[in-house]
Amino acid sequence: MEAMIILGIFLLLAWAFVFYYFFWLKGKKSIFMSRGSGEYVVATWGDDANPGTLAAPWRTIQHALEEIRPGERLVIREGVYNENVTFKKSGTGDKPFVISAYQGEKVILDGRGLGWQYGLNFEFGVSHIRLTGLVLKNFAGAGIALWGANNSLELKGLDIFDCGEALHIVSAENLQVGESYFHNNAGGGLVVSPGPLDKAGFSNVRSSYNEGPGRANGFTVESGREILFDRCAADHNSGSGFKGQALNTSMAACVARKNKYNGIEWHGEECRMVNCVVDGNGMAGINLGSSGSYALINNLVIRCGIPGGDYGLKVAAGAGSLLDFYSNGVVPEKNPASGEARISLANNIFAYNYGGVRFGSAAIIEREEHNLYWSREDAEITAGQRSYSRSDLAAGTWLKETGKGRHSFAGDPLFIDHERGDYRLARNSPAIDRGTGDGAPQTDFSGNVRPQGKGFDIGPYEEAEGGILPPQAFIAALPLYASEISGSLKFRVGWLAAGNGREVAGFNIQVKDGTGGNWQDWLADTGENSRLFVGVDGRTYYFRVRAKDILGNWGEWSEPVCMIAPLDDQSDLIRYAGEWSFIKDENAYLETVHYAHSGNASASINFYGSAVAWIAGTGPDRGRAVVFIDGKSKTTVDLYGSTHRHRMTVFAADLPEGAHTMRIEATGDKNGESDGCRIDLDGIAIKN
Repeated sequence: MEAMIILGIFLLLAWAFVFYYFFWLKGKKSIFMSRGSGEYVVATWGDDANPGTLAAPWRTIQHALEEIRPGERLVIREGVYNENVTFKKSGTGDKPFVISAYQGEKVILDGRGLGWQYGLNFEFGVSHIRLTGLVLKNFAGAGIALWGANNSLELKGLDIFDCGEALHIVSAENLQVGESYFHNNAGGGLVVSPGPLDKAGFSNVRSSYNEGPGRANGFTVESGREILFDRCAADHNSGSGFKGQALNTSMAACVARKNKYNGIEWHGEECRMVNCVVDGNGMAGINLGSSGSYALINNLVIRCGIPGGDYGLKVAAGAGSLLDFYSNGVVPEKNPASGEARISLANNIFAYNYGGVRFGSAAIIEREEHNLYWSREDAEITAGQRSYSRSDLAAGTWLKETGKGRHSFAGDPLFIDHERGDYRLARNSPAIDRGTGDGAPQTDFSGNVRPQGKGFDIGPYEEAEGGILPPQAFIAALPLYASEISGSLKFRVGWLAAGNGREVAGFNIQVKDGTGGNWQDWLADTGENSRLFVGVDGRTYYFRVRAKDILGNWGEWSEPVCMIAPLDDQSDLIRYAGEWSFIKDENAYLETVHYAHSGNASASINFYGSAVAWIAGTGPDRGRAVVFIDGKSKTTVDLYGSTHRHRMTVFAADLPEGAHTMRIEATGDKNGESDGCRIDLDGIAIKN
């Protein structure tokens, strides 16, 4: 009996120990975790001893990755995580690991103060992982590093900055990167080194403002094949935008803008670029190496090479000694030892670059047609040691000597506004309907279906009728008061227009009387740039103008410009009191002026408006007066001047719109330098 009691006590103590150790002390550990939901949570307020639920999350991302299994999902709550993270195990094709920020919350992985230089690490061979919605910063090596042989990774919604590099790939296959931003890193955005990177796609990825002690490129690929860059952008990098050496690479609707070196620098077989915009890069817009084949269709290369004295497009510019033009449709047998670059160009625009297009001695031009050139008048195309000017293209010299250039031409492409970066085609652009459908993409840079209108457009944009930005006109500077430029009611109004690259064919000028008036045509369609306007004293006139181009397209109305024709001193609305005199003076407004010397003289007017001004003459014999607005002293005006001047605005005041009174009272005194006390009243200007 005692043995039974002792055994019972022992079993009870053993059960208590198991409960304490496994259910209490380690009860929150994953060994007893229910895995029914398949979703686990990390939060900055969590604890790695928790079960990893939404109510009781884990604390560190690294712990969570060690706990979850293939096919399970890890969501990370908002906050800053100061840790390095390493993916050590793989998912499977049908059960990938899925890691994401929780419901759009901002999750930041911050490497500040950490010894390890890399943020998110994918160990060699780790595969089948989807990662979405993280911010990574302050990692000296790279924000994300793939350490080799990684397969089937999907990275989306990433923001990586202030790192050595944004994304470094040793080698990988079947990689997808999308909707991400790599910026302000020291060593570049994407860096594939040494590679290869095979079967990869980058969609809507921007890599910009990457600057370091070396040349930080937006995208760098040292080796690989079957890579697609779709709607990616590389801009403002201290190196090149896109730089690489890979086979079967495609760039679709990509942008390479304002990089310090080349916009796109690429070497490799079967490389294709369509609908791309290459803009404002310091060296060449596109630099294609030898030992490769390239097809460029419907691209725009503009304003490149200006700082560095380079070309819009360079093909094998520094390689080999072979230059082969052929026009019989037979492609010569490739000689691998020659290091030639085979190039096909159609529907491209090369405009406003320092140099035009240069084909080096190792370039074989397989196709060149339906291209538009407008960079350098004396050398739009350079092939070997021979340059072809705009006049050579117009005369057909390029076509006769090379058999190339059918339907290519030199001409201003007439963009909507190339100074502001709007490279859509204006309605009168020569690039509209001048392209070829052979090999052209089915949509344009903006996603519009090709073709629109009568045919395919040249360049990356396809417009049904062409975009349009007609000339923008404006009224030339006018003084507020007509009396400042004219002694009569005739005053000259002028107007100008910025043609936006197109000829200005005419102007339409309208006028209205007061803010409540209706706009009426003054000049419905004129080629003049100014005309005398005849007004009525006491009125406020507003002018606006618009311009049209040679196709009759009218621009927007300009901002209205106001001019006030003052009331003459003889107006019945002005009430004079005291001793006033009246004289005719050809220099005065409307050739008459009232004046007074004594201190009992005053003039007043009741008016409705939002501003008022006193027009008078000044001179060496003039005195002082006090101006009252609505019965309150506003200021003392001294009309003294070392020389006589006429129709001067000696007092002006902005007022709340409404009914007001202005009274001018002569003081009968003067300053010490004046020879008299005379005050003049030449007119009163009222804004209404």
